[in-house]
Amino acid sequence: MSSWNWAWSSWNSDWTAGDGWSGWSKWNDWTENTHSHEEPRPTNEQLPTDERRSTHEWRPTDERRSTHECGPTDERRSTHEWRPTDERCSTDEWRATHERPMDEAITDVTEEERPEEWASLRWQDEFTGEHEPLKGKQINDLIIEKASAHEILELLDTKLLEFSVVNAVTALHRIARAADGLQVRRDPRIHYLNRRITSMFMSSKKDEMEKAETGRRVPGDDWVYYIDTRSLCNASWAFAQLQLQHPELLEIISEETCRKIYDCSAQQLSMCAWSFAKLARKDFQLMQTLAEETAQRLEDFSAQHLMTTVWACAKLIFLHVRLMAAIADTACGMLEDFTPQHLSITAWAYATLSFRHLGLMDLLAKEVLTTLRAFKPQNVANTAWAFATLHISSEDLFARLAEHALPKLQHYSPQNLSNLVWSYATLRLRADRLFQAVAKETCARIEDFDGRAISMVVSTYASLQLRHPEVLEAAASAASSRGGSFQARDLQSVLHALAMADVQAPELFEPAARRFVSEVHSLNSLDVSHVAVAFAKMRRDTEVFEALAARAAQLLAEGSVPSQALADLASVFPQHYLQPALAREAARKLSRHELRDLVALEASLEGPEVDMIRERLGQVMYHLLQALQLRSPAGQVELLRGLKVETFGQAGTAFFLQKAGFRVRCQGARGSGSCASVARLAEVERQGPLPPCRATRLQSCRQLRVGPLLDRSTCCTFQVLEAALQMDPIPSASLRLRSAPCVSCVGALLQFKLLRDLDMEIVIEPDG
Repeated sequence: MSSWNWAWSSWNSDWTAGDGWSGWSKWNDWTENTHSHEEPRPTNEQLPTDERRSTHEWRPTDERRSTHECGPTDERRSTHEWRPTDERCSTDEWRATHERPMDEAITDVTEEERPEEWASLRWQDEFTGEHEPLKGKQINDLIIEKASAHEILELLDTKLLEFSVVNAVTALHRIARAADGLQVRRDPRIHYLNRRITSMFMSSKKDEMEKAETGRRVPGDDWVYYIDTRSLCNASWAFAQLQLQHPELLEIISEETCRKIYDCSAQQLSMCAWSFAKLARKDFQLMQTLAEETAQRLEDFSAQHLMTTVWACAKLIFLHVRLMAAIADTACGMLEDFTPQHLSITAWAYATLSFRHLGLMDLLAKEVLTTLRAFKPQNVANTAWAFATLHISSEDLFARLAEHALPKLQHYSPQNLSNLVWSYATLRLRADRLFQAVAKETCARIEDFDGRAISMVVSTYASLQLRHPEVLEAAASAASSRGGSFQARDLQSVLHALAMADVQAPELFEPAARRFVSEVHSLNSLDVSHVAVAFAKMRRDTEVFEALAARAAQLLAEGSVPSQALADLASVFPQHYLQPALAREAARKLSRHELRDLVALEASLEGPEVDMIRERLGQVMYHLLQALQLRSPAGQVELLRGLKVETFGQAGTAFFLQKAGFRVRCQGARGSGSCASVARLAEVERQGPLPPCRATRLQSCRQLRVGPLLDRSTCCTFQVLEAALQMDPIPSASLRLRSAPCVSCVGALLQFKLLRDLDMEIVIEPDG
């Protein structure tokens, strides 16, 4: 007995010191996954990356595996998730439209693949625990000596029945680490090994349930029954690396990890979260337990551990507010230790979860500027996507990102290019050289773009009314030749963008019309409205509109039409049998409408329900005016710039200005179209940027969140008001407008009223 105790003490000492137990002592040296995964869309799953393997730090995988799981982005949201979309698409719709692709399909473990030469082998599935500690250490050394997964599998042929828990987990872990690990993932011996580990874990669990819970390694003859946290984490990591699913084993790992959470190190906590996220296994109890423990022990976490943890939470769309806030506060003090991959993945994760921590994002922007030279295309695109998704505009950061990206665009993937231009468009930042270069690169490599990337690029250019005919023509040609391979929503986005840009493409619209007629019953309300708007702008196809109207009537009866779709359908089907149903649904959801939807519905609908919509619009206008009057001119500009609307429409503008003290007269038909002067300026802008107005006293919004990407200080109304301030004071004046002014000009009128207290009449007289 004394000799056995000596052997056990020596073995335990070796384990603790890491001598000889390279399976444990080198457990940080994980393999780098070389499978490139184009993520987002914002599209962009972004997996934790390892730039160069460190002997002291575990780095799960390569950031290039990102798609924007986004992103950018799992990666689905995401989503976005890849969230890029056109201006007319809501955030929720964008998420549904551009849900991010997952990793390579996870394969369930099965036992059906058994070659004939294995049929005669007699495997012992029940684990008895009859193993000698010293023999287990010798077997472990044999496993570690093997250089490839095939050699380890050959060792299983003769030694599997002698494996202890540690031996079995070490073998699985080393197979996952090996360069040829993925090649043997379907080998039946892998399946048998998994079955044996499951039996061992279940036997260990049963044995521990009969003992008092100690939270420590069980000493004595029953040592082999204890499942330590390293075995749990190694097993889960191996399954994630080999992309295998084994629900029974993963359930045991989850349960045992929760029970022994206090024994887990910082590295084990982050690795366990990464493994379950990589397997896309949403285990709420495990993630909740990991989050609570991690939030209390963040002082032990390195930059790699922090990045891995936030990536796992974003991948699983698991928002734990306390954890995310604590990680942000901790990361703020150690950003100097972050690599470019750490910075971009952290930003992507917070954007994916829509967690807006301004302190962290501000410091991240500064650190990005410091280390920008080391950023790869994926890092640049994902960083830009993250800041745009959170609507955090840093002109200095985005100017440097554009400068860094321009000479290297040929190395950017289609997804990265689309994410990049979407980010600048979302924040309404002018980057003419970048937009021009991306347009040129897109045309040159259009065959490499899939339907999602094409729809994202053309939607961005169309929503900003940036006239790049070569991009639109290339997109139309690609969609026409590959239309059958396009997803329905990607095709909708392309059609909508071409319609907004007035690009005639009959070779695309005609087959698309036939396709949507045949698939109309699978379209949701937003799909119906987008397709209807696209065909209404380009051509009136009776068959398409009849099919869309019938489908819209069904959806209205179900009550599943959101505000945006109601506004679009009301504009597409004026004086149609759908109008009463649209008006009733708009009145029923009156409190849910955004300002832009109220403006559009008031201008398009008919019937008694319109009075309710006008009353609601008047309430919103009144509260907006009260908020503006409490602010300085700079504060007014900031508030108006944040509105997701270009104009308040004829009725909304008239009510707003009357309450502000102006005399207003409206002539002609009501409408909510864009400001006529803005439309004309947009046409001129396409020929070249306009010089900004040298305002001396009035402040403009410069850029609005919607509408053409042009300087609003060049609007005719703004320049007239600025010129009037230079004239001698007069008692009264009259201002005639051909359409409702944009919100920037409305703000200028309020400023003019403060500077010149005169009697002013405003006449809104639409063209035609």
